[in-house]
Amino acid sequence: MAWQPQYPGQVNNPFTSPFGGTTPPAQIPPAVFQVAEAAGLGAPVREYNRGANTSNAGRSALQIPLLMGLIGGGIGLLVGIVVPLLVVPFPFNLVTAGVVLVVFLPFAPMLIRLTRGSFGGGGKHDFRAWACPGGLVYTQGGQFSALRWEDIAYVWRKAGILNGVPSILGYSVQPMNGPTFAFNLLTGPYAGLIDMVENSSGSMSISSGAGEISSSGGFVQISGYASLNAYAGLGELIEEQLLQRRLPQFLESFQQGGSLPFGKVTIYPQGLSDGNKNLSWHEIASVQVSPLAILITKQPANLPWFNLSTSELPNAPLFVGLLNTLRARQG
Repeated sequence: MAWQPQYPGQVNNPFTSPFGGTTPPAQIPPAVFQVAEAAGLGAPVREYNRGANTSNAGRSALQIPLLMGLIGGGIGLLVGIVVPLLVVPFPFNLVTAGVVLVVFLPFAPMLIRLTRGSFGGGGKHDFRAWACPGGLVYTQGGQFSALRWEDIAYVWRKAGILNGVPSILGYSVQPMNGPTFAFNLLTGPYAGLIDMVENSSGSMSISSGAGEISSSGGFVQISGYASLNAYAGLGELIEEQLLQRRLPQFLESFQQGGSLPFGKVTIYPQGLSDGNKNLSWHEIASVQVSPLAILITKQPANLPWFNLSTSELPNAPLFVGLLNTLRARQG
């Protein structure tokens, strides 16, 4: 079951820390200790990684058809180039071969990403992270970086549907000073394809005996061999640290009359506004949170007023934490 976020002010929903559990120091690379010490984060205590990949059956169900398709496509491309060069008179043979290449080239980047996503993964350049008392050490592409908890600027959730269940599929984190990093929680044969499918323009669908992954307008749906076990607990840890450190700062700014922007919606002393619609504090009927959206309804008819996609809302737990705290103070 996908993790359900907990926020201050929600009844019977204590925010439990996923920081528990440690990684033996001998299993942590020396470079991680060096980066953590240089940044003053304290000693690393736990590693977060992709973990074991999907079963061989699941991967084979995707890889075998893909491999056969690549072989068939490669043979077709070779025939389409070589035969005209040998049969068609000069210079039309060169023109024909050139046309075949021009038609194929736009599809080459997608085929490369598809092949890497299906056959790659689990390498030394995969994203990995190590939790420290004062922050996070992470590596992507072989480059180590450090992030202090108080330097988290933005956290975005990647939401979608997994086997019919609305779920958080991954996270993207923007430090105040440092490179953005992202990680998806998906395991299974489509784990390496989720970014390509999500970022595709229009609609895209890939299916095999292992299931199907599709995207429409960037919204991803996955069925078949898949789970959300990669980087278990890392997203929750980052959001918890963001909430603990930034909520007091935002509340202080609010008390001084400041406005607090969250994507398209801004929290004002008078209530909420997206520039087109306003909602005062006493008009808020409920704040309903799901992995896909945050729905804010208006009194007296419990009318849906703001329906905010969590994938487009930066710092979703901070936004909901502020709403719950400020609503409680309004009485």
